[in-house]
Amino acid sequence: MKGYPIFLNDMHNRKAVVVGGGEEALGKVKGLLAVDAKITVVSSQLHPELRHLVMRSADITWIPREYDTGDLDGAFLVIAERSTPERNAHVNRDAERAGILVNVMDEVDLCNFVAGSVVRSGPLTLAISTSGAAPAYSVRLRQRLEAEFSAEIGEYLTILNQLRRPMAAVHFCFRQRRAKWYALVDSDASEELRAGDRAGFEQQLTEIVGEQVVALWQAGEVPPAAPHHTICTFHCKAPLAAAVCPWEQE
Repeated sequence: MKGYPIFLNDMHNRKAVVVGGGEEALGKVKGLLAVDAKITVVSSQLHPELRHLVMRSADITWIPREYDTGDLDGAFLVIAERSTPERNAHVNRDAERAGILVNVMDEVDLCNFVAGSVVRSGPLTLAISTSGAAPAYSVRLRQRLEAEFSAEIGEYLTILNQLRRPMAAVHFCFRQRRAKWYALVDSDASEELRAGDRAGFEQQLTEIVGEQVVALWQAGEVPPAAPHHTICTFHCKAPLAAAVCPWEQE
């Protein structure tokens, strides 16, 4: 099976149906809650932790019975736990007819998408898939990556995002700015942050991007973005007659 990897944007308030109430369904519900989906769980029984989530979350609706045609009305996607061949085929058939994204766990032939194993750390999201060949290997690889990409990596990426506007405001030329970005991500600044050396991290950050950028970031100021075409008489190797910088094309 050849899959085209994608990430679904704007799941906020989209209806997602989870068919089944076991441990696997619990994991899917947690993932959907993380992206603010509106979840409908269809199952006569619920895992204790899933029951607790249902009771405390306004974003989960529980239909306490077996799946039936009509449960997918208005849905954007459906994920079904493994069940009988008849129930699995029923969910797939209804979803395909309605043009809905469908995943029947461990039944690749009944899926038009697979979610893979996911690692999250702040803004970082890594998705792993073996195209249905070896799901257990995806799980083990995810566990190894979770150990490598700790919470500090999420903090590091959050800081990089906060630096984008100050960087654009201070370093007008895209070529110059891009060089500084790569110098930063190729440095060991993230390792200093992971080790808890905040002072060392900020010192290295200052050396790479400059005091003005760091000052704006520390003050929490969000300067206006630089214009799309930036005049580069000093920051770029352009003619001194106020030429437009040819690299300012992000």
